[in-house]
Amino acid sequence: MVYKYILENHLQEAKDPSVKIRKGTVKPKFDSYDIKTVQFIYVAHDVTATDVDSFAEILERIKQLKRTLNSKSNSFFFMTTMVVDVTNGVAKPYIDYVRTKLKAINQYLDTDKLPDASDPYIDKNKCYFCMYNRMCDLR
Repeated sequence: MVYKYILENHLQEAKDPSVKIRKGTVKPKFDSYDIKTVQFIYVAHDVTATDVDSFAEILERIKQLKRTLNSKSNSFFFMTTMVVDVTNGVAKPYIDYVRTKLKAINQYLDTDKLPDASDPYIDKNKCYFCMYNRMCDLR
């Protein structure tokens, strides 16, 4: 939904040649976008995201996982996709969320301030994983 919002509302900024991009990233190619379907892809990373002591152990875990996934009785899917038609207003609440969150982020960046705990986009349960938790008072 973020890509849909940016490509349909901030295309010129996304195509701006003066803006540096990460290596491997490609600027948008078309002059306009009208995205009608969005495909969500979920990959269950947590299945193999465990601590191991050796590369051999990683390979063994992957081999076991493949055996499990290929069994006839397996009801678990390592990767799942869902295609959604976004022409009927389904995207509106998500696009509104993206728009207001980006506006809040930009305000913090423009004023060079960290958000406080009352910010609606702050989830203190995720502070453990945040790269900036050492410089933040929210934790």
